[in-house]
Amino acid sequence: MAGEIARVGADKAKGPRHSFLDHCRGELARLKQNAVRGAGPVTLKEDREIGRAKAQQEADARAAEEKAAIGFEALFEDHYMPHVIAEGKKSAAQEKSLYNTWIRAELGKKRVKDISPLDIERLKHRIRKKRSERTTQYCLAVIRQVFNFAIQRDLVSMENPTKKVKFPSPDNARVRFFSREQAQDFIDSLRPKSVKLAEMAEVSLYSGLRWGEVAGLLWADVDTTQGTLFVRDPKNKRSRTVPVPRRLVSLFLSKEKGTPAEMVFPSKKKGQSTWVSKTIKRTLDEMGVNEGITDPRQKLSFHSCRHSFCSWLAMEGVPLHVIGELAGHRTLKMVQRYSHLSPQTMRAAVSLLDNKDQASQSKVIQLNP
Repeated sequence: MAGEIARVGADKAKGPRHSFLDHCRGELARLKQNAVRGAGPVTLKEDREIGRAKAQQEADARAAEEKAAIGFEALFEDHYMPHVIAEGKKSAAQEKSLYNTWIRAELGKKRVKDISPLDIERLKHRIRKKRSERTTQYCLAVIRQVFNFAIQRDLVSMENPTKKVKFPSPDNARVRFFSREQAQDFIDSLRPKSVKLAEMAEVSLYSGLRWGEVAGLLWADVDTTQGTLFVRDPKNKRSRTVPVPRRLVSLFLSKEKGTPAEMVFPSKKKGQSTWVSKTIKRTLDEMGVNEGITDPRQKLSFHSCRHSFCSWLAMEGVPLHVIGELAGHRTLKMVQRYSHLSPQTMRAAVSLLDNKDQASQSKVIQLNP
C-alpha cells in the first residue's frame, strides 16, 4: 500500500492531480484489458512477480556486463593479489614481480574475457627468448592461478585459457656440487661481505635446506639441545624435523638468540628474505668456480649448497631414501640423481647375494661314491 501511495505521489508531481482511488481504477482497468487481450498480468500478484523477474534479469545483465568488462590488471591487482597476501602465501612477492616484469605488458590492458590461448602462447615464446624454461613455467602458473581464482569466485564466466597451453617441463637437475674445500672457501669469501649470508650458506650446506627454508627459520624452530631444525611450510607442503651436525649447533649457539617468533636471519626490513642476494653470485664469480660454464644447470649457486649436502651424503653411502627424507624431496625420483655418487653402496648390496651363495654352498654335504 505504501508503495502504491508513493507511486501516486510521484504521478502528482509529474502531471495532473489524481486521487489514489483514480490510480486503483486505472490499474484495475489495465489488468482487465490484459485479460481481454490474453496478454500480460491479470492480477496484482502476477504483476508484482513479473516486475521482480524483470528486475532480476536487469541485475543479471548488469553483472554479466561487469564480468565482461573486467580487465586482467584489475583482476590481478584488486582481487587476486589481496587474496594471496591475506592468505600469507610466500610466493606473493615473486608472483608480483613476475607479473610486473613479463605479464602486465602482454595481458594487463586486455579484458579477461578476450584473453585467448593464443595470447598466452605468444607470451610464453616471448619469455622463452630471454629467460629459462623454469621462469616461463612460473609465469604461466601465475596466469593459470589468476584465472582459476576468478572462475571459482564467479568473477568471470569462461574456461581457463591456460588449459589449452602446453607448459614447459624444464630439467633443472643440477649435477655439479661444491667440494668440501670449495664450500669452505665460499663461506670464508662471503663472511667479509655479509656474516648473515655466510651463515645462511653454511646452514644450507650442512642441513640441505633451501634458501626459503633457511630464510624462514624462526628461533622457535632451532633446538640446540636436540640438535635439530624444524622446517615449517616448505615447498612440498610437508613440514619436517632435520637433525644437524655439531658445527651448526655451534653456529646457532654463537648467535644472539631472539624471541621464539623472531627470525634467525631477518632481512633489512625485518621480514623474511625472499630473493637470493646478488652478493652470492658476485662472490661465486670472484671465486671463478663458474668460469667458462654456459649451461645454467652446471653453474654453482646458492641452491648448489643443498645439492652438495645430498651429494656428500650419497658419497658416504647414506641410503637414497634417507637423503630424500632429510632434504624434503617429494618423490624418490628426485633423489635418483645422486645414485651415481654411491656405487660402493650398490656394489655392497649386490655382494650380499655372493655371501648368501657362499653360505649355501658351505652347507652342501659331499657324498663319496
